Amino acid sequence: MNTPSHSERRRFVRYPVTCQVQYAWSDFRSEARVTELGLGGLFLDQEILAEPDDIVRLRIDLEPNSCLDVAARVLYIRPGNGTGCEFLPMNPEQLKRLTRFVTELDSLAGYPTPTADPMPT
Repeated sequence: MNTPSHSERRRFVRYPVTCQVQYAWSDFRSEARVTELGLGGLFLDQEILAEPDDIVRLRIDLEPNSCLDVAARVLYIRPGNGTGCEFLPMNPEQLKRLTRFVTELDSLAGYPTPTADPMPT
């Protein structure tokens, strides 16, 4: 029996992107690069020291002089490749900013239009 991959189980499109992110987990802080981003989460280009299901704080550089601070759950770590994270529920302003950025990515890439409500109620 085949198990669906992360991309097959994903509810939201992830767009290719290059932006910096600062992350914090426990007392550890570091930086990485985001290579995929969507309304539901992101992919970091490096393994982080956290474990799957750990909660990390992220500060994503969406645009020059514009950072988005969010919490995320580590979904998986691919040795030698990177880390997939799922965003935790956001406040309306965070969600609005992320939606605006992702919609911009969508218009540049021609992908399906994202929905505005990635968090279940």
